[in-house]
Amino acid sequence: MAEFIKKLNEKTGNRYAFLRLNSAYYISAERLLKVNFLFPSDESDLKKIAGTPLAKGAKQPAVSASKPGDVIDEAGKREVEAAIKELYPEIICEIKFTRSYADAEVVKNKVIEYLNDNHKAVLAELVGDDIAVETGSGFTKIKISAFTPVHKIFIAADTEKRLTRYIEKCFCLDCFVELSERSGFKSDTSAPGLDRGTVSVIGDSFVKPNGIGAVIFGSKAKRASGLNFFPLQIKTVSQPTERGATISVSGTVGSFQKNSFRNAEYNPEVPVKKKVGKFEIEVKEFTYVYKWTLDDTTDTIECVLYRDNPDLDIEKLKDGEIIAVTGVAYNRSRDGVLTFRPDAAWYADIDFSAVAPRRKIKSESKNYALIKPERYEDYSQSSLFDEVFVSETPAYLAGKTFVVFDFETTGVDASDAPVQLGACKMVDGKIVETFQTLINPGRKIPIETSRIHGIYDKDVVDAPSIKEVLPDFFKFTREAVLAAHNAPFDMGFLKRAAEPEGYVFDNMITDTCQLARQHVKGAPNNKLGTLCEFFKIELNCAHNAIYDAVATAKLLKEIAKLIV
Repeated sequence: MAEFIKKLNEKTGNRYAFLRLNSAYYISAERLLKVNFLFPSDESDLKKIAGTPLAKGAKQPAVSASKPGDVIDEAGKREVEAAIKELYPEIICEIKFTRSYADAEVVKNKVIEYLNDNHKAVLAELVGDDIAVETGSGFTKIKISAFTPVHKIFIAADTEKRLTRYIEKCFCLDCFVELSERSGFKSDTSAPGLDRGTVSVIGDSFVKPNGIGAVIFGSKAKRASGLNFFPLQIKTVSQPTERGATISVSGTVGSFQKNSFRNAEYNPEVPVKKKVGKFEIEVKEFTYVYKWTLDDTTDTIECVLYRDNPDLDIEKLKDGEIIAVTGVAYNRSRDGVLTFRPDAAWYADIDFSAVAPRRKIKSESKNYALIKPERYEDYSQSSLFDEVFVSETPAYLAGKTFVVFDFETTGVDASDAPVQLGACKMVDGKIVETFQTLINPGRKIPIETSRIHGIYDKDVVDAPSIKEVLPDFFKFTREAVLAAHNAPFDMGFLKRAAEPEGYVFDNMITDTCQLARQHVKGAPNNKLGTLCEFFKIELNCAHNAIYDAVATAKLLKEIAKLIV
């Protein structure tokens, strides 16, 4: 394309050197050349924009003006078309001219678009002020400030040159890109929600090694340069690496294996060569394949490396070793699974317990939106006798708030779903509020399960989903200890539903079943119904979530009296 532009400028005496080639396609079967040129805005275009009515409060866009003479009229377009046809008389030409407007905001959006397409994982580590754009007469200056690991990724990917080429292709502007480095990691950011709490991003995209050790394998250049930027968390590597770029990941080696297969094209008498990319290589008798997994606690990825000869460096790897590798991620051809092809590896010292997986979390909403707590009245717990003679709260409950909850579900497996949630809040040993709702599980309820808890498909048709219930239940449980009878079962359903939605129930957990094993003597077993009968707690509707929750709260109070 550079040769094409050079010939065109020579043909037209450089009168239209300001034109930018946005795209050019040649369809050989049709002998058709499609060309799209960009040309800059002239002063009359700026005046038209300046005279356009603006919405109230909006600012006038500062469109970059062209340099004197950088304009093309209809006669100029015809001259360019004629010149191209003279240069290529045997082909059909379709030529298009597109006016280019460029203000700072438009250019910045294009920069973000480029980063999103090529560096999605690290784009999340940039905040608004990290990208600054200035436009002037025929030029744009782009400054990107990034903390050390992101900056090094940009340098390794030759982002300055690539971004410059991309912006100059999109606008009739000379582009100048400046990449600068800043220390430290971005602090947590948050964005407003729709009265369902705010969304915060915790963790960052990188794993920060305590140190990088000896090289395990790699080219001489890689051995010399070492690992020059922090590894990405494996969970953030969700797409193939940009062409020409290199990324780094780290983790604990697992399932290391070496395989080999004989190449069908190999001929011991006549050397066979095949083209791989730009190069021709000789086909060897065997190809050796080394595979292992890396686990950095956020996720795992399989590493695959092909060699024409056995590689003693790679064979040093052992399961359980912690390493950092550089290379590229790609989609495996047979099934599309994202895989990593390393080109160098180093031993590493990494405390994976300190790695915070990058995830979005939601905070407590301001108001209840769908399920509102109801005041609880139980005259047996607030009688004159209780108030006068037994007013002392057990020490285990004093000064604490408990939310005792129970799920009824479609079954007992992890793949099953809740159909009812019941909970009650107990403050200083007194039940003050209840929270209850049916839940549409999004599937049929097995008839044998319905016979146990009495909830049928027709009962949940109009009920909210667990996704809709979660924001209100999250609000109901803030600053409370969560309690349940056989808590791992109910907490499992809660966490499986909550984590994809960004709700983190990090409350302390109390299991009344476990407490009963430790402190209750003489009960036949530790089932909820048996313990309620043992303590003479009323449980009229077993396997109804709200009744089970209230009964469990009363059981917790009885057990608390036994805890010294």
